[in-house]
Amino acid sequence: MHYIWKEWKENIRGKGLWLSLSIIVLISISILFRSADLSFDKGFYILLINLFDTIIYFIPILCLFIGAFSIFQEKEQKTLIMLLTKQDSYGSFLLRKNMGLYTVVLVPLFAWFLLYALLLKFQFQLDFGSYFIFLFSILVMVLIFLQMGTAIGSFARSRMQIIGFTIFVWFYFFFLHDFILLSF
Repeated sequence: MHYIWKEWKENIRGKGLWLSLSIIVLISISILFRSADLSFDKGFYILLINLFDTIIYFIPILCLFIGAFSIFQEKEQKTLIMLLTKQDSYGSFLLRKNMGLYTVVLVPLFAWFLLYALLLKFQFQLDFGSYFIFLFSILVMVLIFLQMGTAIGSFARSRMQIIGFTIFVWFYFFFLHDFILLSF
């Protein structure tokens, strides 16, 4: 619980979480306005596909940066040494740090998408099963890329390495991997 509170206080003061959430909110609202002319019964599915196709490019890189810089900040401010001297192992520290990151990132994101479902209810005929599958896939993607970000942050030695590794991982999963699979 201490790590969750610590992460929450650090991310409230920082700009990374708020910037990423504001990007996701602006993207989803702009897609909602763009989909206003769609039909009441079938427009929901088109909106959901467009929203997922757009968000799938932003959430991974934002989660990679948030996870990596969160771990690197502990190293940079020398709080990692203080936390590890309390007879915690590095694995225990990473587990607690990940739980804190998951809570801090997932709670506002989940709250936004529940509010977004309420906005969609006034404009489209909702299929709650499809929406919760969409929400579940977004949340799983956040968990995976936050975990990759913490891995990058744990072995990176500088901010430039974090930026390079993060951009490479994002580029690999969203462009290079597809080209490799298409070549086979």
